[in-house]
Amino acid sequence: MAKFVYLGIIVICVVIISFCGYYFMGGFDPIEVQEVENLSFNIAGKPYKGKYHKSDSLRKIQEEIGELILKDQVNGNYAEVSYVNTGITEEEVDLFVGTIFFENEIQIPGAFKVREYAARKFLAVKLNMHYAVRPSEQEVQAILYTYAREKGYKLEDYFINITFKNNSLEVYVPLKD
Repeated sequence: MAKFVYLGIIVICVVIISFCGYYFMGGFDPIEVQEVENLSFNIAGKPYKGKYHKSDSLRKIQEEIGELILKDQVNGNYAEVSYVNTGITEEEVDLFVGTIFFENEIQIPGAFKVREYAARKFLAVKLNMHYAVRPSEQEVQAILYTYAREKGYKLEDYFINITFKNNSLEVYVPLKD
């Protein structure tokens, strides 16, 4: 009988510790959609189209961008532009991976292309929680689609994910005019 009491106490302690950890990592923070006007993003990077998992070419692009950011060779943050509805299979992705930069002039390595993403109005979600408790990209996109449907907005066919050095994430999707 005493074994069950101790086991029950241990289980209760584990549950309490888990909830505290989840809370302190930001797991209970609300996810709010914001409407942002007149934004423009300049992203220097490389396009990638193919499988997301187990892709050496995508991993190399991500590592190259990450190295540039970590070594402060560019003053920017990691960014991925994820295109949807582009005729790819469920297992594939269509991405533009790079760094979003905030300076007017920047030294861009020769293999990178610069793309500008601008719109009069964006929907944005800002996630300050730890990546272990953060909702997945698909869940965030579903939240944005639901919000747009409720407000009667039409969305463009891409999402801009910006990861900051403190591991916070901002997701933007432009509205169609």
